[in-house]
Amino acid sequence: MNELTDNQSNSFEILFNDVRKCKMQLSIAYINDVHGYLEPHPELFYKGGKEIIETAGDFSRIASIIKDIRKSNTNTLLFDGGDTFHGTLPLIHSKGESNLF
Repeated sequence: MNELTDNQSNSFEILFNDVRKCKMQLSIAYINDVHGYLEPHPELFYKGGKEIIETAGDFSRIASIIKDIRKSNTNTLLFDGGDTFHGTLPLIHSKGESNLF
């Protein structure tokens, strides 16, 4: 088992104390199952145990929402959970190129 030397221990304490003094707000945005929908479309969702139809898709709308989040906080991470390049005929025929802009 490796143990820290006195110098390493002191360095760690200084670093740790500096990190605790830093305050940063981090925004995390997550999208999933976009399925290549470049245009808005009706989609079935469940809220409060009820089925509702809402508008989904539309990369320009998604981009606008992400831009607004990043305007309010530059420390924003965007994660895509997958299925971005899967699902619509233009996307499949173009092998994903229709979504590259």
